[in-house]
Amino acid sequence: MSTNHIPHTDDPLTVTTLDGTVWQRSGVTHTGRGLYVLDGVTVCPDHIMATLDELAEHGIKALSQPLAPSAEDVTPQVQKLREILAGQRAEQRHLVDPLDHTLEALAPRTQDGGA
Repeated sequence: MSTNHIPHTDDPLTVTTLDGTVWQRSGVTHTGRGLYVLDGVTVCPDHIMATLDELAEHGIKALSQPLAPSAEDVTPQVQKLREILAGQRAEQRHLVDPLDHTLEALAPRTQDGGA
């Protein structure tokens, strides 16, 4: 069999649901979606495996948990971005709002030294 017909997927190799269960990608559908089994399971029929969409219904930690704060002090970068945004506010408000909210979310971390 030619390997040209093996579907490619960009779905992650492992997924952890909110209940702490770890799932390993064990197969790929003909449309290129990953098929997952519980970590440690070595044999499982395709029709029993879960897709990433099915696991997402239960919540996925990697995609639903906030990012850990950076150990680096990002205050200078935040200040520079604030200055750039200040010049853009009037003419491109629809583009600036999402960035401004992101900077506001970073502000508490930068005010106490980045921690």
